[in-house]
Amino acid sequence: MAFAIPFRAGDAQAPSTRLQHRLHWPVTFIILPLFALANTALVIPSTFADDLVSHNSLGIILGLLLGKPLGIFLFAVVGSWLGWCTLPANSRLPHLLGIGLLAGIGFTMSIFITLLAFNNDMLSIALRSR
Repeated sequence: MAFAIPFRAGDAQAPSTRLQHRLHWPVTFIILPLFALANTALVIPSTFADDLVSHNSLGIILGLLLGKPLGIFLFAVVGSWLGWCTLPANSRLPHLLGIGLLAGIGFTMSIFITLLAFNNDMLSIALRSR
């Protein structure tokens, strides 16, 4: 379908450019996360809602959403205040918080890549059971 969308001169008014800008948000925040979840081959049981509020699940969720970003943020701030490191030019504290939030994604993506990279059935079963 992309071949059928007029490109014209490639300026901001071209239909392909306008379509790209309109699709950016839904692709980034809806389609790609669903694609990543579907490709992990995780089985979602019927008790998913009950399991989501278990102590283990809440610990993982709070650790990834609050603990990891807060730890990265505070360690970087304290390190820069103590002179152990310096922040890159033009970076501010909200940038560090954003980096901390992105770090929470790393663990999930490492499991996804491991499942794609290795063909060992026992490894796949062990990772899927987490």
